[in-house]
Amino acid sequence: MRDKIRELYLIVIKFLAAAIEGFRVNVWPVLREKTEALIVFLQPRWKRYTFLAVLTVTLLVGTYTAYVFISYLFDRSEIITDL
Repeated sequence: MRDKIRELYLIVIKFLAAAIEGFRVNVWPVLREKTEALIVFLQPRWKRYTFLAVLTVTLLVGTYTAYVFISYLFDRSEIITDL
């Protein structure tokens, strides 16, 4: 039984090694090339895009925080009334 489990582990490890090698050979160069192209495109405009990204994240976090705070203040079980 242990030999079967060990054999299964070896198959899984070989599969993961092949997947990592395939990612490194096939996907990583393309991903790096596209990232470099994006950096070159955004370089003259980085201040404006950084401001918009920070503003968007701040608004999302603030909205979610307000939702959690209001949900905490008004428990939903108290809001729902029997009609």
